[in-house]
Amino acid sequence: MALMLVLAAGCGGDEAPPTPPLAVYEDGRAVVLARADSGRALRIEHEPFDSVMTQPMVMELPLEAPREAEGIEAGDKIRFDLALGQNAPGQGYRLRNVEPLPASTSLDLTADTTAADTTNGRR
Repeated sequence: MALMLVLAAGCGGDEAPPTPPLAVYEDGRAVVLARADSGRALRIEHEPFDSVMTQPMVMELPLEAPREAEGIEAGDKIRFDLALGQNAPGQGYRLRNVEPLPASTSLDLTADTTAADTTNGRR
């Protein structure tokens, strides 16, 4: 009987396949270099992540919720989560859960991250 229920549940017909979950890398830290895309993105220099992007980099990343970054300007230090959409166009890396850090926060950044700039070849 239980097997029949499982099989029947799997025959949903026209249901769309489930959306793959996001990969989320938590507790990133960075300095904001500029606001971009009319406030919908931040250009940041971030510390390394242990499991992805193991070197500090300069990146311009869209904000998942631009309202989270209201009041954050160039020179501010932030904490954020880096989210990566799975298998969907336009769902690359983006910033979520952005919070300001105290100005006195020390970040682990290199003196020359221009070689690691990943935004359209700009340096």
